[in-house]
Amino acid sequence: MKNIKLILAAFLMTTTFAVSAQEQTVQQKATIQTEQMAVQLSLSEQQKTQIHEINLGVMQKNDAVKQDASMTPEVKVESLKQNDQARIDLINLVLTDEQKAKFAESNAKSKAQIERGTVRQLQVHPTNIAPKTK
Repeated sequence: MKNIKLILAAFLMTTTFAVSAQEQTVQQKATIQTEQMAVQLSLSEQQKTQIHEINLGVMQKNDAVKQDASMTPEVKVESLKQNDQARIDLINLVLTDEQKAKFAESNAKSKAQIERGTVRQLQVHPTNIAPKTK
């Protein structure tokens, strides 16, 4: 009986650690993305805080979509695209007109690189979000 309790406790601790490590990774990604945007767009501290919240929220949603085994790869791709557009729309509400122009230019360059195949976009590639087989 003691062995079962020890195994159960170890399993719970491992599961909790894995979930918190994954959450930390999303947090880190949001922070990095926000820092890059802060430099590129000369964000104020208030804008930086607001945009970090937007980036983090969208990344958490995207992570949930990628982990959802009930969704087909096509549905996942569409959901990720919608999340990205919502992120852009929300960020534009925070930016000044000058910053919006820089942000739009940056997004256009990124999309052009993706279309040319010079940048891999892991988020919307179906093979990267397909359910994992056991």
